[in-house]
Amino acid sequence: MGLIGKLFGKKEKNKSKEKKEESEINNLDEQEKEQEKDEKNDSECIIKASDGLSKQASENADTANNTENKKQKGSWFARIASKFSGSNRLDKDQLAELEEILLSSDLGLTCTNEIIKEAKSLNADDVTSCIRKKIEVWLSSLENGDVFENKDKSQEKTQVILIVGVNGAGKTTTIGKLSNYLNHLDYKVMIAAADTFRAAAIEQLKMWGQKNNVPVIAQQHGSDSAAVVYDAMSSSHSKLMDFLIVDTSGRLHNKDHLLKELQRMTKVMKKQDEAAPHHVWLVVDSTNGQNALQQVKIFNEALGLTGLIYTKVDARKRVGTIVNIAREIPIPIFFLGKGEKVDDLEPFSVKKFIENW
Repeated sequence: MGLIGKLFGKKEKNKSKEKKEESEINNLDEQEKEQEKDEKNDSECIIKASDGLSKQASENADTANNTENKKQKGSWFARIASKFSGSNRLDKDQLAELEEILLSSDLGLTCTNEIIKEAKSLNADDVTSCIRKKIEVWLSSLENGDVFENKDKSQEKTQVILIVGVNGAGKTTTIGKLSNYLNHLDYKVMIAAADTFRAAAIEQLKMWGQKNNVPVIAQQHGSDSAAVVYDAMSSSHSKLMDFLIVDTSGRLHNKDHLLKELQRMTKVMKKQDEAAPHHVWLVVDSTNGQNALQQVKIFNEALGLTGLIYTKVDARKRVGTIVNIAREIPIPIFFLGKGEKVDDLEPFSVKKFIENW
């Protein structure tokens, strides 16, 4: 009976573990569905607002932004300067307070430790300028100006921009903004709706395409994403498009099989153009802290990222994530998404970033 009891107990323990894992997966699925719902709503609101179909919603958004600006009176650097001033060096309590501010702003341990180490030998008046200079150094090499201004429009080959990211980062909305940005530079743009996992994603991109007068290559929900890419590559080349922006399914960075699907898509691209994709850009939610850093690390290892686009940068209390990632993984930063309007996507500038923070 003792042996049977042990075996029975082990079996029950395994069942309990399986139920727990199943519960965690279900919870994660629910979170992803909520994120997708939010992203769809955001995308639809942006398009409607830009068309003037939701004037009241736009006014409400402006009111909310003004309220938030009042709450965040003064820049992040100004708030630090107001806390640390004088000709004396920082004492133990002040250093602890500075450390807490840096970490709560998502600057991460590496950046925080380097700043604290240098701050120990400085007068309080010099702390803010020290932080500013270090951040400028960490970011300066990642500024690229406007990557599209120097493209030779006479080039026959379409440049492919592969957009990747986790659910909820604002990937689909960013693609809509990017296509609008390129349109204003007089480029011929096409979008490949290769996120075939979500029917809503396909519809969102069609809405963006209609709004921006950009053709969208799409198939039915559940189709092979690689087949969509192949069709889009063929169409973009035959129509002499300057850029093809490829959407991909939002995926968790810790799911190997999903990352492998992205790698399969790039192989399909190379069958038509060995140099494709010419850009592999990860869309990152700038308020995600250490989780954002892990996303960049894993996507970079799997795909070899060539650039980053940060969203939700208007939440400036938490954009230390951008500095943290720049210090840990120096990948070029191309754009910042700073609001909910269709034109709230701007080329990354270190000077502007620091001035607005």
